[in-house]
Amino acid sequence: LPLPEKQCRIALKEGKQLLKRNIRSASVRFKKALMLAKQLNDIDAEKRASRGLGACCQRQNLYEEAIKYYLRAVELTEKTGGDIEFEMRDLYNSIAEVYADIGDTEKALDYYDRYLKCIGADTDEATAR
Repeated sequence: LPLPEKQCRIALKEGKQLLKRNIRSASVRFKKALMLAKQLNDIDAEKRASRGLGACCQRQNLYEEAIKYYLRAVELTEKTGGDIEFEMRDLYNSIAEVYADIGDTEKALDYYDRYLKCIGADTDEATAR
């Protein structure tokens, strides 16, 4: 791998590892990964970095920022296709939790509904197999 791609992957991996014990350091890693991902036009890495930054912000009670990063991850997931329901499920649940934390029940319920629809889609696919 060329150096920027390698640095981006390392930053994502380190960010994920640090998420549970050192939020600030995890944030720094995810921001580095996001910057590199944008330079490389790597949508998957940008999505993962945005999701990681959303989690960091949520854990630091930076709710507006968390929502911004989570919604960017949603946007990138919709762009890339693939197993959208699976990827969206966790994002919708995280967004719902943030809205619940700030007391916006209406938006929280909206995202919990989206989350449940994704679970339903996963269940439907599993039964169809």
